[in-house]
Amino acid sequence: MCSPIQPAPGRRAIQFDTGASAVVLTDVDARRAGIDTKTLVYNVQVSTANGTGRAASVTLAKME
Repeated sequence: MCSPIQPAPGRRAIQFDTGASAVVLTDVDARRAGIDTKTLVYNVQVSTANGTGRAASVTLAKME
């Protein structure tokens, strides 16, 4: 189920699949979400339709 998240004034609206095991963000979107991408460790192996790669795991305390 996708749940719309109402953005704060001046912020961009996004949707997250609340039933998903994981959510993937681009580097740009992660930075927009306040994640310091320079400190991430890309040690999670992932498989997609385009092949394999590495991702970084982040746990958010809350979303506003």
